[in-house]
Amino acid sequence: MLPGMLPLPLRTNIGENIVTLTINDGNGNSSTATAVVTVGDNLAPVTASVLAPLTVDCNGTLSVPTALDNCAGTVIGTASAPLSFVEGGSTTITWTFEDDYGNKSYATQVYNYDDNTAPVAATEDITVYLDASGNASIAPEDVENGSTDDCGTINLVSVAPNSFYCANIGENIVTLTINDGNGNSSTA
Repeated sequence: MLPGMLPLPLRTNIGENIVTLTINDGNGNSSTATAVVTVGDNLAPVTASVLAPLTVDCNGTLSVPTALDNCAGTVIGTASAPLSFVEGGSTTITWTFEDDYGNKSYATQVYNYDDNTAPVAATEDITVYLDASGNASIAPEDVENGSTDDCGTINLVSVAPNSFYCANIGENIVTLTINDGNGNSSTA
């Protein structure tokens, strides 16, 4: 850099910049001239090429990893494909990071799937009538009312008690048990 020139502030001068050069001869005589300096960014955002593996639930929520960029601005990370859940499986995602100037970098990340969220059991009240022998029974389907699971699988396991007699006339509390087939269960 020539004497009298100031460095351009980093990160704020992308594009055309008019700079002024001032020189002097040491005897009190000076002169100035201007020039256009075009500043560009050709460096891609920086991230590890292989990111640490993550374990996700079947809802497939992705946390976008970060990348650093030499210029202030936005770095957008996008995944190569949506997650496709298979319990116990995994998928490798390729992340693309792009800065405001079109520079790109890439990183891969393994997502392991593990369904660790219990289903939500939902029930409804019902009325049953005793038969001629003074007996009645119910099945899980009779009291289930829109149970849900993040992975979409609901198995109706049991309802207890499920048999009623003359001594049970009136209100009785029953418990519905469901599971998702991946080791998670809940009751209502």
